[in-house]
Amino acid sequence: MAGKIPTAEEVIALVAAGDGGMQQLIAQAQAQQAQALAEAQAQAVAQAQAQHHALVQHAVASAADAAMADVHMAVDSAALGVHGGKMDASAMEFMPLSGATVVDNAHSMGGDLASAAAPGDVESSMDGGTANGGNNISSNSLAIKRKSIPLSMKKEAIEWIMGPGKGIPSRAEKHFSALHWDVSASSFRKWWKNRDKILGDSSHKKRITGGGRKPYLENSEEKLLVIVIQERAKKDRVTRKWIAKTAQHMFQRTNANFKASENWVTKFIRRNGLTLKRSYVTYEQQQQPPLSGAAALVADEDGHLEIDDDDDGEDAGAGGVDATGIDESMGVDGVVEQASDHSRDPELHDDGAAGAAEVHEDEERKTVLV
Repeated sequence: MAGKIPTAEEVIALVAAGDGGMQQLIAQAQAQQAQALAEAQAQAVAQAQAQHHALVQHAVASAADAAMADVHMAVDSAALGVHGGKMDASAMEFMPLSGATVVDNAHSMGGDLASAAAPGDVESSMDGGTANGGNNISSNSLAIKRKSIPLSMKKEAIEWIMGPGKGIPSRAEKHFSALHWDVSASSFRKWWKNRDKILGDSSHKKRITGGGRKPYLENSEEKLLVIVIQERAKKDRVTRKWIAKTAQHMFQRTNANFKASENWVTKFIRRNGLTLKRSYVTYEQQQQPPLSGAAALVADEDGHLEIDDDDDGEDAGAGGVDATGIDESMGVDGVVEQASDHSRDPELHDDGAAGAAEVHEDEERKTVLV
C-alpha cells in the first residue's frame, strides 16, 4: 500500500525544521571557533609577557653585575694606590666616577683601606650625589606662587599710565621694572581695562568689589534669600535647620551632589548679612555655691545679661541651649545676638556674697533670624 503523500504545509514545516537545525549547528561551530581563537590569543599574550619579564630580569641582572664589577675595580685600584703610595695614571683614567670618588676620599683622609674603600661607602657616595641632584632639581622646579598685589599699587600704576604713560599700558612694564616691580605687561593691561573699578574702591583692599570666586549655586542662593526675607516679613520663625532643609530641597533639583551642611549654612548667613538672635533670660543673684559647668552670667553696659555657656554642653536653666549658646534647631555655628521680647531689667539682689547666681527663665527661649 502506497504511503501517504505529505501536504505542502508539512513539507514547509520539515524544511523550516531542517533550516533551524542547520543554523544551530552553524552557530555552535562559530562559537567553538571564536573560543579557540580567544584561547590562542590569550596564550600568545601570556607567552609575550613571559618573554618580556625574562628580558627585564636579564637586563636588571646584567646591570647589577656591571655595577658590582665597577665597584670591585674601584676598590682594587684604591688598594693599589694606597699601599703603593701613588696610583697609575692609566688606572685613574679608566676608573669609574664612583671609584674615583672613593680614591680621592682615601687619599684625603689617610685612613685604612677597609673604611675608605668599602662597598657601602661607594654606594652611599653615589646615593648622596643623586640625592643632592634631586634636591637641586626639585628646588628649581618649584612652581612660582601667585602674588597678591594691593589696590594701592594698582592705582599707582594706573595713575602713571594716565600721566607719563600717555594712556598706553604696555609702557608701564619697563618703567616699573626699573622700580623692581615684578609685574607682567598683561597685568598692567588688565588693570588699565578695569581702571574705573580699581580707582573707585578703597586702597586698603586687595581685590576689587565683585572679584574672587563666586558663591556655589549663586542664583539659587539669591532665590533662597528672597524666601527667607518673605518668611521674616510674615513674622514666621526661621532657624538654621529650616534654612538647611529648604536649601537641600531647592538645590537638589539642579545639583544632586549638593549637601546643606552646617558649614554651608554658616557661610550663607555670613555672606548675606543675616543675624541670629535669642531672647534674654533674667536671673536672681543669691547666696549659693557657684554653679559648676552650667552658665556664666556677665552683665553688659545696658544692664542686660549675656549667657556664655561653657564647653561641657550642659543647659543653662531649663532651656535647650547647646555649648555654643544657640538653639538646638539652629545647628552648631552662627552669629548670636540676645534680644528680649519684653523689655524687663533683671532684678539684682546683692547681699555681699561673691559671684553666686541661679538662672530662672521667665519665657521660652527661641531663636529667630533677622
